[in-house]
Amino acid sequence: MDLGKYEALLPNRERVPTEEYQIGERIRCYVKAVENGLHGPEIILSRADPQFVIKLFQLEVSEISDGTIEVKGIAREPGFRTKLAVYTRDEKVDPVGACVGLRGQRVKNIVRELNNEKVDIIRWDPNIRTFITNALAPAKLKTFEIDEARKRVKILTSEDQLSLAIGKRGQNARLTSKLTGWQVDIDAEHVAHVGFEEKMAALVQALAAIPGITPEQAASLVRHGLTSLEALLQAEQSDLAEMPEIGNRRRRSRKPPAPKSPDAS
Repeated sequence: MDLGKYEALLPNRERVPTEEYQIGERIRCYVKAVENGLHGPEIILSRADPQFVIKLFQLEVSEISDGTIEVKGIAREPGFRTKLAVYTRDEKVDPVGACVGLRGQRVKNIVRELNNEKVDIIRWDPNIRTFITNALAPAKLKTFEIDEARKRVKILTSEDQLSLAIGKRGQNARLTSKLTGWQVDIDAEHVAHVGFEEKMAALVQALAAIPGITPEQAASLVRHGLTSLEALLQAEQSDLAEMPEIGNRRRRSRKPPAPKSPDAS
């Protein structure tokens, strides 16, 4: 790389895998180090280092350069995705909105420089649960199990949100772990699917718990669509009389009149 007065090196390890560089092309790089080589000091440049993205934000966002907004952390997979956590003590300043810029112009300029690498700007929070929730947004999370001693978090989410939370090839969860410094494990919440027979048995049990209704009567009521006390109260008496174990039971419960004695006058 020709810097004018000096020359610098852009090693393969510091290149972005999705980028190709041509002779004579002007590119922007981050000065990562000055190393002693065989022919004296060598300036090492980088476009893959996370600090390159931070420097771009410092140049583009005045609130970062003047210290109003603080970059709390960054995680990057060069050429694919970056997560940047920002924070401010000034309650009048929205750190995420300031970095995005009016109509997204600030972050668009940075994304253009990074050749359309996806950049997520996240609000930093001292509460790890809130911080991880922000980092995994817009995925909706359900439960957290936090192990502070091991700095590990297990998250359960619904099945339709699992792929969104994990990201393509696990990238979203992996970058969240790097950004927060916590091991983040995400799994789907297993919902027990109740079968038809189990549902019917539960309805029968609920009706049988009502005083005056036997399990046999409850089963007959459920089979005829009367699955709750409210439905039973609205039913016609004539309809109930035609149901087995309901009307027949009533008729059987009536004692027949005693036969008259032949001697009776």
